[in-house]
Amino acid sequence: MARHLMMSLSPPGSTMHTSRSPREILPLAASEDPSYARLLADRLIAKSVVDTATECWRWMGSAQPTGYGQMWNGFRPEQAHRIAYRTFIGPISPELEIDHICRKRDCINPFHLRQVTHRQNMQASESVMGVNARKTKCSRGHLLSGENLVLTKSGTRQCRCCMNMSAKRYREARKRRSETSCVLFGDRSLSVPMAAQPDRARIDSSGRRG
Repeated sequence: MARHLMMSLSPPGSTMHTSRSPREILPLAASEDPSYARLLADRLIAKSVVDTATECWRWMGSAQPTGYGQMWNGFRPEQAHRIAYRTFIGPISPELEIDHICRKRDCINPFHLRQVTHRQNMQASESVMGVNARKTKCSRGHLLSGENLVLTKSGTRQCRCCMNMSAKRYREARKRRSETSCVLFGDRSLSVPMAAQPDRARIDSSGRRG
């Protein structure tokens, strides 16, 4: 198991020396106390199992309902992959988040993690926002690119063709409403074209104009 862990610590194309420990292969984060960082590294390795097919370190310890691993960082519970990134790679910027390149939430392999903005993290996710952000066509098949792509103030993407079609339908519906009026016929209210009621007279239940 230790051999697999050391192999998965190596970036693609690097040469591994299996006699070296993970702590010798990757530097511990400068922001952590060295002795405590080594303790964290040992706990991270002890509580994970390597998937040899994907090189993911699958977290086997406590987990959050969302699927992310969770571990005590010395002050409070924290997501295990964030602890792994700080322990083996370095500090995490306060403005950035940690994204799983492998898309496996329980993976703590530091080479499967990267720092990204919240927007980048959401776009890469499998959420509704992420799926929509990666679409190349709208629901009607129009390309979401070039002049047909509209970026709103909130950052969402809209199809210009569909927006124009929606605006046209709204104008036509508004025009139809302006060309009709509501006429009482007995106890019912009917929409009658303006041309069909020149004097806009009230019609009683017998059909006579008032």
